[in-house]
Amino acid sequence: MGIFWLQIRRIFGLAILMVSYGVATAQPQATPSARGNISSTFAAGHEGWQVVGDAQDGASIPDWHSSGGNPSGCITVEDDVAGGTWYWQAPDHFLGNRVLAYQTDLTFDLRQSETDNQFDAADVILIGNGITLEFDTAVNPATTWTSYRVPLDEQAGWIIQATGIAPTASEMQSVLSNLTTLWIRGEFRDGPDTGGLDNVTFSGFQATTVVFLPFVRR
Repeated sequence: MGIFWLQIRRIFGLAILMVSYGVATAQPQATPSARGNISSTFAAGHEGWQVVGDAQDGASIPDWHSSGGNPSGCITVEDDVAGGTWYWQAPDHFLGNRVLAYQTDLTFDLRQSETDNQFDAADVILIGNGITLEFDTAVNPATTWTSYRVPLDEQAGWIIQATGIAPTASEMQSVLSNLTTLWIRGEFRDGPDTGGLDNVTFSGFQATTVVFLPFVRR
């Protein structure tokens, strides 16, 4: 019995010593891990997307449809034919630090009601850290859903609005690291029209993994 209690005292004393010096305790710390995607499929609503420019009779909220998308739901906007070009405006959860999206793709589906009297303008606009980037896609959308894949890479055809030249790698990453605006063009026709948007996917959502690091009492 004496030996048994001696062993207990030794174990108890060792536990106190380990806790005192922080050997046996740990604190959780979140660290960046995998890259994920942010998507809007409009299956249940407009998901925070808005419209800027001459559309929706001055309102900023697009029309949501539970069907007619590619597939399922989608959003549409009516042109006011008041001059200018209207754009789809991404909600806040697409913005912020999206540097992990660098050298991935922004994808989306567009549709327009008419394809005559087309005009040219920047098709995608990104703004961040005082830099505005513009991208022109190769073709305008059809009257059926047209899918787009826009590389988020300085060699893909992006230009800086202020200079008309391609951004450097550091400028491209600077914009993505503090993204304040993401616009996708919705108007392509000179005259009344209706534009539709569906299936927007943007990489760069930073997930976290919890790891345990040793805690040392000071």
